[in-house]
Amino acid sequence: MNFHFLILLAIACPMKALRNLQLFPRDRIRPRQLSLKEPIVDDLGKERDPGASDDIICTSNTVNDIHSKSRVTGWRKMWHNWLRDSGGLRRMMNSATRMIAAPKFYQDYPECFPDFVRISGSEYSWLVRILRFLQIISDDQLEVTFTKESYGPHPMQVAEVLVNTPTEDAYNNSTSQRIFFFFHGGAWGSGFPTMYRLISVPFLQRGYRVVVLGYRTYPDGKVDDQVDDLARAVNYFVQKYGGIGGINPPVVLMGHSSGAHISLLAALKGRVPAVHAIIALSGVYDCAAQVDHEQTLEVDQLSPLSPVTGMTRNNMNKYSPAYIISQEDSTIPPILLLHGQEDTVVLPSSSSSFYEKLQHKSASPRKDDLILLSGSDHKDPVVHTLVGGPAQSIIFEWLDKIWC
Repeated sequence: MNFHFLILLAIACPMKALRNLQLFPRDRIRPRQLSLKEPIVDDLGKERDPGASDDIICTSNTVNDIHSKSRVTGWRKMWHNWLRDSGGLRRMMNSATRMIAAPKFYQDYPECFPDFVRISGSEYSWLVRILRFLQIISDDQLEVTFTKESYGPHPMQVAEVLVNTPTEDAYNNSTSQRIFFFFHGGAWGSGFPTMYRLISVPFLQRGYRVVVLGYRTYPDGKVDDQVDDLARAVNYFVQKYGGIGGINPPVVLMGHSSGAHISLLAALKGRVPAVHAIIALSGVYDCAAQVDHEQTLEVDQLSPLSPVTGMTRNNMNKYSPAYIISQEDSTIPPILLLHGQEDTVVLPSSSSSFYEKLQHKSASPRKDDLILLSGSDHKDPVVHTLVGGPAQSIIFEWLDKIWC
């Protein structure tokens, strides 16, 4: 079945669209040897993307205004819409991740495979024992307690929960611990927790309990449903694994791409009050502007962004953090915005424009930060976080700074 869907995708979509969806990236991801002393960040305001508008709030309210410039027409449009709305695109994207992206990742980063096996705990306990016997997994690498836990009735409302076993034992002895939530991307319509399980490694090393969240992706859920899933999951797991005896340990929420959009939207709406810090990677913060950009990439009819946000620009504004921060006085935790300067899927101006709005709105000094990573694309902030690139160092330095 998955093979047939991939064939259908190849027929339905031009190769340019596939590249822009990053199913088949032009170049392999390779770890870049960057020192934090090197100039990896552009100062805000010195350079702006050509054509970027200072006014990111859209006021038009017609569907035609959203899609009038679309290059996808005729039978291709019908195929793309059907794939998107039937769930076929989600099945194809997730299948391509398992069959193409995951093997390619482990080919590029073979040292990550033993870590994936080790943190998967009981899923591959027999393989963990073999790799420990062969000294591929060293004795000083801690065992990880791994569980899959449902936080709601829908089959997609499942999270992968990971914690170092000694830390779990300490928690059972009434010691509070930090909690890290990861909300994956996938253009609101694909992705699953297992593909991001390795994001837990640097946080496990620092004593966090890690919760990699699954949620209702389109067509099972739209933006409101995804915000509800995030709020419900954070509340459930913080109550279950939070502080003992009234002690509330730090709670960190990280989202990537559409996951960053949902994370900030939930925070701005006051839905995740237990979260103390948000890390937003390569996020979309102006939905209408992103649809305009997707038209240039010829993926606007495949992307779930329009249907999950209500199709019209006025509806999209209601779901755009850049618009909400201009209209509502919300108390939100410190935010770290990370974005690759070479990101062509979501332009870096998405993060820089939102950062400007956030700082302008605040009446008192905040601990937010904006980091634009030179030479990095849409997925690099995630990859560098889990394999030890510059994004990882920046994240933990920022967390240490805001909790000093």
